Amino acid sequence: MLDEDDDKEEDIEKLQERLLRTKNGLKLLLMAWARYEDELPDGMRDDVSDARQDWGRIARKFLSDNG
Repeated sequence: MLDEDDDKEEDIEKLQERLLRTKNGLKLLLMAWARYEDELPDGMRDDVSDARQDWGRIARKFLSDNG
């Protein structure tokens, strides 16, 4: 019984650590994308902005379907 509780606590800790790493990775990705957009020449910004908005729509749909 105690081993099961220890295993569950260990699993929860691993999941929390994984979630934190995922969150930090996502933040890094978003910051890199923002920098990429900022450094683009004016003529390319509209296309890249459209791609970002498309990804946002897909993410919103995914989260609403699975939330």
